[in-house]
Amino acid sequence: SRPTGNMGSYDLFLRALALVSAYERTEAFAALELLDRAIALDSRYALAMALAAYTHAQVVVSGWSDNPAHHRGLALDLARRAVQLAEDDSEVLSWVTGAYLPLDENFDDSIVLIDRSIALNPGSSLAWLMSGWLRAAAGDADRAVEHFEMSMRLDPCSSDRGYQLSGIALARFGQGRYSEAAALLRESLQLQPTVSINEALLAACYGHLGDVDAARAAIASYQALSSRDLHERVTLFRRPEHRKAYLDGIDLAVSGD
Repeated sequence: SRPTGNMGSYDLFLRALALVSAYERTEAFAALELLDRAIALDSRYALAMALAAYTHAQVVVSGWSDNPAHHRGLALDLARRAVQLAEDDSEVLSWVTGAYLPLDENFDDSIVLIDRSIALNPGSSLAWLMSGWLRAAAGDADRAVEHFEMSMRLDPCSSDRGYQLSGIALARFGQGRYSEAAALLRESLQLQPTVSINEALLAACYGHLGDVDAARAAIASYQALSSRDLHERVTLFRRPEHRKAYLDGIDLAVSGD
């Protein structure tokens, strides 16, 4: 189905979607240009707004802009508008929750939105994927893994396979299963080598495991991908004990003790 009657706008959205899945700086900004044009052609195109909100959030969390506050504001505004226009569109709700999570915004509302997204379309791999990330961030590890596995079953050839694996790694990290999390992150990085959160989590895993050389290599890889301080990525975790575990892992990785 096409959620817009404007074929030009729809074409721009599809082109942007392919770029967003690359999780790279240049592609993200190119996608935002396309989505701006799509929205200009159809000012009520909620799906383009939701994907743009998600992409602006990725720009912020990945440290790809010198003006993160600008992109953060755009992400939140576009997400709000998208939900107002299409509160019964599963795909819109999924992308919106994917925007809120890295910005550490509206977490309780996001749970409501993603549950609604799944109820509207239980066959959506995207909805289960975003739900998995929300549950992992919340510390509900077992449920998170179930949702990631459902996403994989629904779309076994997904271009987001690496994103699914790193989500499971986040859940395992919260359980203190650092070796398992590290293995999943390494596999994810083979598929999506530019996703900086993978290197951040990997550094924390190696810190806890006492593998100083591997920890420092992960830190160097992270710094090549993102300008954000490693400690800032702690906002992905909702529970205080998981935030402490992440920060402790990073400190161990940095100090080498």
